[in-house]
Amino acid sequence: MIVLIVIIAVTGISISTNLNADSLVKANQPSSAVYVTFDQAILNNFLVMAMYEQLDEDLLGTNQQFYTEPVLYLGSTVYITGTYGQWYLFFEPQSIFQALD
Repeated sequence: MIVLIVIIAVTGISISTNLNADSLVKANQPSSAVYVTFDQAILNNFLVMAMYEQLDEDLLGTNQQFYTEPVLYLGSTVYITGTYGQWYLFFEPQSIFQALD
């Protein structure tokens, strides 16, 4: 009888440990994908901060007309699509003032 209780207790502990481990792994993975334009993305200040933290201007070295870049934000992957000019101005803010002169 005691052996049966011990086996049930050990099985219960191992099942709950596996469930907790699975939830931790899933918590670190993005839950959804969202596609937005560059113009929509820059309206959200917190998303802009995430863009500056996660993206690098080296992405502009591939001579494309449009660039789509993934950014992790609030548990989702946000795919931001913009033109070369939009991304250039994003990474080189002083160029905005040069263009206005």
